[in-house]
Amino acid sequence: MRRIERECNRTISSALTAARAALAAVTVMTAVATGRAQDFADLKRALVDYSKAENEPRKACEALARFKSKEIARISATMVPAGEAAAHCRVTGLIPPRDRI
Repeated sequence: MRRIERECNRTISSALTAARAALAAVTVMTAVATGRAQDFADLKRALVDYSKAENEPRKACEALARFKSKEIARISATMVPAGEAAAHCRVTGLIPPRDRI
């Protein structure tokens, strides 16, 4: 009889542990889903004015376009004027594939 009691207690304990873990996971996911972190799609109500930059760039956009490295096959940089976001330099590049993995 005691053996059956112990097995029941273990089963109940395991079920309670699983239920607590599931409840914790749901709580965390709900908290994350509600903290939207000021999406750029909601600019009018954002707490930060993304159309103004706080810092000046360290390098000119043209200097970034001329950057050379053996790790980069191609690089380009284009100045994007201020609009919904502050003026910025959009940099795109291509990294060559590796010969050895």
